[in-house]
Amino acid sequence: MELVKYNIETAVITALAVKYADVKVVDGKSKEFAMAGLAEYRELRLKIDAKHKELKADALIYGRAVDAEKNRLKGLLEPGEQHLKDARQVYDDKIAAKKTEKDRIEQERIDTILSKIADIEKVPSTTVSMNSEMVASRCDFYVGIQITEEEYQEFTEKAKQVKLATLSALDDIYNDKVIQEKESAERKAEIEKIEKLRAEQAEAQAKIDKEKAAFEAEKRAEQEKQDRTEFERKAQEQAKAQAKRQAEQEVQMKEKERIEAEREAKRQADLLPDKEKIIAFADMLVDLKLPVVKSQAAKLIMAEVNAQLDDLQSLIRSQAEMM
Repeated sequence: MELVKYNIETAVITALAVKYADVKVVDGKSKEFAMAGLAEYRELRLKIDAKHKELKADALIYGRAVDAEKNRLKGLLEPGEQHLKDARQVYDDKIAAKKTEKDRIEQERIDTILSKIADIEKVPSTTVSMNSEMVASRCDFYVGIQITEEEYQEFTEKAKQVKLATLSALDDIYNDKVIQEKESAERKAEIEKIEKLRAEQAEAQAKIDKEKAAFEAEKRAEQEKQDRTEFERKAQEQAKAQAKRQAEQEVQMKEKERIEAEREAKRQADLLPDKEKIIAFADMLVDLKLPVVKSQAAKLIMAEVNAQLDDLQSLIRSQAEMM
């Protein structure tokens, strides 16, 4: 049977395969060249399909021959066309991998900045067991921290706000610590004063007893009796005076404690409206509805915001209780 003519020489296909055999897609220009090659292959393939339809419509008797030639020609086309497709896919895969790595680096950068901000925000909660000097040192340290756009980038404003909030909280904690330490020192001094007075009284009494015993041992006569009586009278008066002073001091101390208790009760009463407002604010943070997002990056941000809101409302409550 005569070979069916498709008006496409095998040499044309061979030349096309040779033309694009060494193609490697490494940049936009080489990808454009590969796409041009695919277009040539596609044009020939479409011509073959069109001629196939024409020949088959004109003579069904040549159907098998036409199909065979079509498959032969397509078989010749397929390796070169697939080579270009594979080369294009390698390039596209590299571009996709670069984008994935870029996204990972970007998320890592954001997480690093947010972690630094979170560390600053948690500082007040770490000062519970510190004294005022340690709190002041911690405050001075964070005053010296510079919030720069180079380090915090698009989160610079947030970092500045967190720093200001942290410094404000540290200042409040420092003032409370100073008051507490002053009151503690005053109580300690008062106790030491009372203990010293009692020791002096005991020493004085021991001295009196010793002198009395010596006096009684030396004096046996009436004069001794009179002297002893006078001595005992003076001793009693001195003891009464000392007891009176001690009683007055104890009364004064109790009065001071009462005044301090009333002052603290008044302070707590004055603070109560602010405490209630602060706690209400913390409750509002608990009930705050975060926006529903779809992207993974946005979800990570919302998760971090939610965690920080939890930490913030806990911090607000604990600080309010410490007022």
